Amino acid sequence: MVLTSQTIIGAIAIEKTDKTLETLLSAPVPRSRIIGAKMLAALIVALIYAAVYGIGFLGFLFFTVSSGIENVDVGGAFTSIVDTHNAVQSLGLEITGLGWCGVIAQLLLTLGIALTASIILGGLVEDAKGAQTASMPILFCTMFPYMLTMVSDIRSMELPTRLLLYAVPFTHTFIATGCMHFHDTATFWGGLAYQAVFLAVVTAFALRLYSSDMLFVNSRTHRLRSRQKDGESGTDRG
Repeated sequence: MVLTSQTIIGAIAIEKTDKTLETLLSAPVPRSRIIGAKMLAALIVALIYAAVYGIGFLGFLFFTVSSGIENVDVGGAFTSIVDTHNAVQSLGLEITGLGWCGVIAQLLLTLGIALTASIILGGLVEDAKGAQTASMPILFCTMFPYMLTMVSDIRSMELPTRLLLYAVPFTHTFIATGCMHFHDTATFWGGLAYQAVFLAVVTAFALRLYSSDMLFVNSRTHRLRSRQKDGESGTDRG
């Protein structure tokens, strides 16, 4: 999410600076289709990032565990995995197929929210220099609940703290598997519904933003201010 958000914010900011975004939005194509195409392209890149990261992380774990071991007992390792799976089943902690579908749906909704917010932030950025700063809200809203869920259980916190964390849509994805393991279906499906509503709201805001002239007005105002500053600097030097 973080890498793709930074990429899409920077790309839109460069498009605004080069005035190619203005040309694109003036084409006889519905702007909703343009935004959808950008979101789809960014989603594909995000899924590729996720797949590469997952494969790399699994490889890192494998080589870390097997490093320093001359003879790896593959049969024993497989037996241990089977025993663990059987123990999870006996304790009633196994996630069903429907549960995994819900987890994947939450992941896709989270990516959609992050990418749509990136499109909005990229449109509000005045130039490419502010792209890195504009991605900070997404970075904070992603990393803070991610790190917090690694060291504590959100469901055991005080109600005001829980509500504050639940207001961040990314939090629900980080606790999704835990909710399904312990059959907390109310929190899981409630979070999924909240993410869907949140995505609809930010998508509507993005469509409204790109359907208006606010993007071009901000860019022209920024360029005018830059020229005025350059003129004043030249006058001072003179």
